[in-house]
Amino acid sequence: LQVMRPTTGTSYDTEQIAYRRAPYRLDYYSRSRWAEPPAEMLGDLMARALEDAGLYRVVLGPAARLPADLRLHTELIALEHVIHGTSQTQGSEVRLAMRMQLVETRSARVLATSTFEIVRPAFSADAPGAVAAANEAVREALAAMIAFCREHTPR
Repeated sequence: LQVMRPTTGTSYDTEQIAYRRAPYRLDYYSRSRWAEPPAEMLGDLMARALEDAGLYRVVLGPAARLPADLRLHTELIALEHVIHGTSQTQGSEVRLAMRMQLVETRSARVLATSTFEIVRPAFSADAPGAVAAANEAVREALAAMIAFCREHTPR
């Protein structure tokens, strides 16, 4: 299996941590950043999780020049901190949305496609709260990805 680097729109192709207070408007924390753009971090985590799951003889990263029987393509649709309410009654959550596609390389046949959204409550309406909730959402997303691959990989 070759795990391709997740694609993403320009809104999430940055180290800036995105947040949303109103629909249709995405802002970024000025003093807090991800270590790398989320798609890069997710790509590494996905390959490691699939390798650890033991579903495949070999798991290759996106730069590998070796032939692969299958490829996992993913798209990061959203990774954002959504803040609700007024300054007196704020609640918040992190929203992670992804699309996955498992492809048989020899025939270029799409074996399965899935889109999922994970929403995890944040303990605070600030960047540290967003990061903690994002970590929970990513753990859940990795488990969903493993289940997706287990279900749709030919025997």
